[in-house]
Amino acid sequence: MESQVPKRQPLKKWNPKWKDKLKELCLQRVRDGRTQMLWRIRNSPLPVSGESAHDNKYMESTFRNIVTDELKRVRQTSTNSAKNDTRRASEKEDSDMLWEYEAPAELANEDYVELMLAMERALYDDMQAELRAQEEALLEEFEAAASQEDDAIADLIQNFQDLSAVPSSLAAY
Repeated sequence: MESQVPKRQPLKKWNPKWKDKLKELCLQRVRDGRTQMLWRIRNSPLPVSGESAHDNKYMESTFRNIVTDELKRVRQTSTNSAKNDTRRASEKEDSDMLWEYEAPAELANEDYVELMLAMERALYDDMQAELRAQEEALLEEFEAAASQEDDAIADLIQNFQDLSAVPSSLAAY
């Protein structure tokens, strides 16, 4: 009989999945909204520089808003799933088991800092990947243009050699 009772996992060993889901949602939102953020910074009336306080405050407030919105969404989904438990009993297997744990009201400071740094890294990684892709496209375009120039020069040299060979053969007659 005792073998049928499931073992209880200690709470300290249990890693809440809502944090991972929150991190994933925030990173996805940063990737999706990256171009909008960049255009807002570029069109800012204040002078823009890589280290300006305005840019840093804007990025921090944007990241903070993303975390706040996604945390609200996580809480809302968690409370909605608790209210609709009776209605969704048949769908329980298909639903995400993420919301078994009730999230605390606030993120711990370490979790918040980790999430902010992860979003910043994701943003910069995406920006670097886009720059690399642009540089590769420019390099391919340059190589194609250089190849066309080389072909045109080779054709001109060949035509010049053909033309200079014709008069010397006429002079021999």
